[in-house]
Amino acid sequence: MDQNEVPMKSDRPADQDQEISERGIVAIVDDNKTDVAIASLMIERHGLTPMHFDLFSDLTKFIRTARDQVKLILLDVNMPGLSGVDILKRLKRDPQYREIPIMMMTGDCSVDTVKVTITNGAVDYIVKPLDPMVFDGKLSRILQVDTSAAQKEWVEYRLNQSTNGRVSLQIPGTLVSVGELTMTVKSPMSALPGSVFSLDTSLFKDVSITSVPCRIEACTPVDDEFVIKCSIVGLSEGDLQKIRIFCKSLWKTNLATA
Repeated sequence: MDQNEVPMKSDRPADQDQEISERGIVAIVDDNKTDVAIASLMIERHGLTPMHFDLFSDLTKFIRTARDQVKLILLDVNMPGLSGVDILKRLKRDPQYREIPIMMMTGDCSVDTVKVTITNGAVDYIVKPLDPMVFDGKLSRILQVDTSAAQKEWVEYRLNQSTNGRVSLQIPGTLVSVGELTMTVKSPMSALPGSVFSLDTSLFKDVSITSVPCRIEACTPVDDEFVIKCSIVGLSEGDLQKIRIFCKSLWKTNLATA
């Protein structure tokens, strides 16, 4: 056992006999029983088996015996003892675990924390308390084998040209559509997929949001511009609810003008 690891009580120990779904396992490393319960419910709805691990050493021991079955690791950032970021770094350094996608969970929605986790290899980031709708959407996207297929299923709402869609993401761009978890930007400059940035825009001023942490998922040249697909990462549940309301208003506007 690592000297920094602290045992945690669990209602579902990792060595408990479980019937494993044919679709595989999602490993959960978290010390909050409520979050584990919500995540487990969502995972089971996707036809996978959730397994809760108390320790990093328990997780890696299990993966060594069932590598092909583990489809995703949900990892809490604020773990007692060995932190979630430290665990993330160790997993991504080891070839045995490197290819398993990892989604971080935490109550900290600062852009700096999001950047640390994404740049160290996490595929996504969700803020606690877990919003079942947001978690379900992120889980669906991550578990897609073909990322391009997942992007085709993104639901976004087109903005009118008169709408103030100017954004700042360290390169000039215009926001052309927005969804509950994604955004699309057109820019005269290319952007590096996987990079994390703070998208500053006055578009959401009516719902009191001035900056949205995003990760670039894809950048495609179209004519003389670049279409940049972004996923929203690190917003609080309250701010995500505001964006959901904003999207609903766009949907009603688009329906009325169709």
